[in-house]
Amino acid sequence: MKFWYGEPLSILVVIRIARWETMALCDRPPHPPMIAADLPNLVVPLVLLGLILLAAVFFSRA
Repeated sequence: MKFWYGEPLSILVVIRIARWETMALCDRPPHPPMIAADLPNLVVPLVLLGLILLAAVFFSRA
């Protein structure tokens, strides 16, 4: 129960990071060959979000 207050905050932080990453991608001029180089900027926030959601589910059941 002690983890309940931290979960929404951590999820909001990850959402903000993902928004910063997508805004940074949108501010760049479009270069089709550079899309592969930009993929880590999209994958890392999604992986972090998934890990935090898994931790939230695990700690809510424990």
